[in-house]
Amino acid sequence: MGIEIIFPPYIANNKETLLQRIQFSFSPLNEMFRSMHVLNNPKHHGIHLPWIIEAKKKLTEDMQHDLQYFNLCFELGVPPTLLPGIYKSVFSIEEEMGLLSKKLTIKNARQILHELTVVSEHRENRFIPSLAKGVEWTDFSFSDKSNILEDLKRQPNVVFKRLLNFLTDYYQKVFSTIWEELKCELLNEIVKQTTLLKTRGFSAFINSLSSERISWIDNKNKLYLHKPFKTIYQMKSDESIIFMPSYFVWPHFFVDEIKEGIVIVYDSSIAREQAFPKQPIEKMVSTYRALGEPSRLQILKILQDRSLTTQSLAQICHLSEGAVSRHLQVLKKENLVTCRKDGKYVLYKSRSNIIQSLSNLITEVTAT
Repeated sequence: MGIEIIFPPYIANNKETLLQRIQFSFSPLNEMFRSMHVLNNPKHHGIHLPWIIEAKKKLTEDMQHDLQYFNLCFELGVPPTLLPGIYKSVFSIEEEMGLLSKKLTIKNARQILHELTVVSEHRENRFIPSLAKGVEWTDFSFSDKSNILEDLKRQPNVVFKRLLNFLTDYYQKVFSTIWEELKCELLNEIVKQTTLLKTRGFSAFINSLSSERISWIDNKNKLYLHKPFKTIYQMKSDESIIFMPSYFVWPHFFVDEIKEGIVIVYDSSIAREQAFPKQPIEKMVSTYRALGEPSRLQILKILQDRSLTTQSLAQICHLSEGAVSRHLQVLKKENLVTCRKDGKYVLYKSRSNIIQSLSNLITEVTAT
């Protein structure tokens, strides 16, 4: 059983047309909602346990009540209506929150109520967790039910105001400390996968997700996602598949149908690497390959003394910004550099003492 997304033959059989139907989206609110799911299900998300422990220390009593009250909004996925970043490009929590506040109106209350009612019906039937086997829903447990559906029928504006206040409070007290780092990771993921998609094709992109639960069946023009139920989506000629990477979604992935096509929320490469770390010898080989390029060594040495932007490094190293960006992605993947945001700039810095450690190692192994 599973989800089948079937493409029209003339789209699937034409590489350029197929690529035009694949998009990537970035939603800060999606990541924040997914983190709430993790907080409510710590046993089910072991790789995030250190973050969960620290985050729970910051939760006020009111925030704990709100986590339970709004649990339908993130327990079995997040209703697309609550994620305006799917439909419009956003780059900050504040920007997407502003868009959400405009959508939380009496006019849209019926749609939001419908989406949450569907989630509630799945919940009542224990549809997904009772059938899903293996890693995805192991140790998952439902939270206590809240009155949110009845409240949405009677006083939607009160519910919407409470939600916006909760999201603001949660971001300021809990999520902001991890968000800037996650933002860099997710944007890098989108750049990496977009490049892979354009250079090696759709099949290579799907294979790079390193999941046995999603596969492209070329001779049948369909994308297959393993799930404990059967659903078939027949793509229309003007529809797209929107891929949205997430750090907190692991070990799940979610599929939602929207007016423009299909949204697939998948686990980002950093989440998969934490869940399935490389063996030491593989990690060593990967790191040595990252270091085996003169320009990357030069970048590491420059970043040892100060934090710089991509543009600054390009000028110093006499390289294009695109080349520097690619080198930084390789170094960041191997945890050799870090990034942080300072206003509108993203600054990169080498890990402490990397160049000195490399020099000492070379001296030691070549000493006679």
